[in-house]
Amino acid sequence: MIIDVHNHLGEDIDSTVQTPQMLLARMEAAGVDIAVVFPFNDVDPGVCFSKANDRIAKACEEYDEFVGFCRVDPNYEERAVEEVERCIEELGLKGVKLHPRSQSFYPDDPEAVKVVEKAADLGVPVILHTARGEPFSDPVRVGKLAEEVPDVQLIMAHMGKELGYDAAIEVAENYENVYLEVSLVKDPKVIEKTAERVGDDRIIFGSDSPYGSPSVQLEIVKEADVNHDKILEENAANILGLR
Repeated sequence: MIIDVHNHLGEDIDSTVQTPQMLLARMEAAGVDIAVVFPFNDVDPGVCFSKANDRIAKACEEYDEFVGFCRVDPNYEERAVEEVERCIEELGLKGVKLHPRSQSFYPDDPEAVKVVEKAADLGVPVILHTARGEPFSDPVRVGKLAEEVPDVQLIMAHMGKELGYDAAIEVAENYENVYLEVSLVKDPKVIEKTAERVGDDRIIFGSDSPYGSPSVQLEIVKEADVNHDKILEENAANILGLR
């Protein structure tokens, strides 16, 4: 089984669209069995992404191949915490997506910490967009969040992108609750170096579809001399409670 932990559904404010049917076709082409799905920076998100999260929950009800995460904006403060609780306890979603750049917050801001603390209380993971060189998204700030909330599983999407790989790896070395997700990583040797320093147990496959291709990203991972079973299935299955 192959699990892809980074996929968007809906319509982004940049006009990018991915429907469930479009994602299912990409999954079939790549051989992906399970996709974690969450909203784009949606054109019609509702208050704190409430409408977008409802749409994710509906897609997950319709398609067994999807595992849903909610997306929230920590700038809504208590409303964001309440939305996480609603999505996990009422809608049955399985995690939280945070995008510091798009919603203009730092991962270790007090408002974001409270959201992540709620995820920890509910026993669900949090995936964060990270990218050194982009506003608000430096992986070092995720390290500070990991220290603030040590009992939550934090997934660093993109491993901080090209300028931030080393910083992201160092954060994961220092905090055992941090996992590195490989979407948009183009060089298999980066994945190999990550495994050497952090171990195969905390690397997770993701594609960032539709911005990234599951088929292309899967081939990059397969070219790396690493434990493919762990990276493509076992690690994510453990985090998502699928084992």
